[in-house]
Amino acid sequence: MHAIPTGLGADVVDVYAGRALIIDDLTQGTLKTVKLPGGTYALTVLPDGQTPGGGAPLLRVAQTNVPSGANVTITANLDAEGRPALDIRNAGRVLFTGLRNPRQADAGLNASRFAPYATVAGTRDVVLRPTPITITNKPGTSDMGTNTIVYLWGSVVDGSLRAVVQNVRIDLQ
Repeated sequence: MHAIPTGLGADVVDVYAGRALIIDDLTQGTLKTVKLPGGTYALTVLPDGQTPGGGAPLLRVAQTNVPSGANVTITANLDAEGRPALDIRNAGRVLFTGLRNPRQADAGLNASRFAPYATVAGTRDVVLRPTPITITNKPGTSDMGTNTIVYLWGSVVDGSLRAVVQNVRIDLQ
C-alpha cells in the first residue's frame, strides 16, 4: 500500500524485490495485490520510472520475510515520529483508542455496516470524517472467509488523512 503523503516526490512509485519490478505505477492511497513465493526479499520503493541503482530510493527494506502461503500487507509510509495518536469511533462509541503508526488493532466486529471516523486520542477533534464500510464476516462462525482491514494514511497535521479499505478473502480449508 502506498501511504507516503503528497509533496515528498512520491506521488507515483515503482516497487522492486531485488532487481525485479513487482509493482509498477503505484499511486498514493492504493493497494496492489502481488503473489510472491515464500522467501526473504530486499524491497525498494523508487519514484516512478527509476530502477535500482539508478537513483536514490524513497524507502528500502533489506530483508522482508514473506512466509509461504501467507497474506502479508506491506505499507510504504513515514515513521511515527511526532505523529499524534488516534481514537477510532463509530456512532460516537470508541472502537480503538490511542492508535499510533505502525500499530494495529482488531475489534472482531460482527457483520454490519459501519461509518468509522478518527479523532485525536482522548478528544472529540475529528481528523478523518466517517468512512462507510461493510463487514461481511461473522466472528466465531464458519462464515469467517473475509478479513476487512482499514488503513489510514496521510497526515493529521496538514489535513490529508485518508482511509483505504481492503477485503482479504481467507481460505478456510
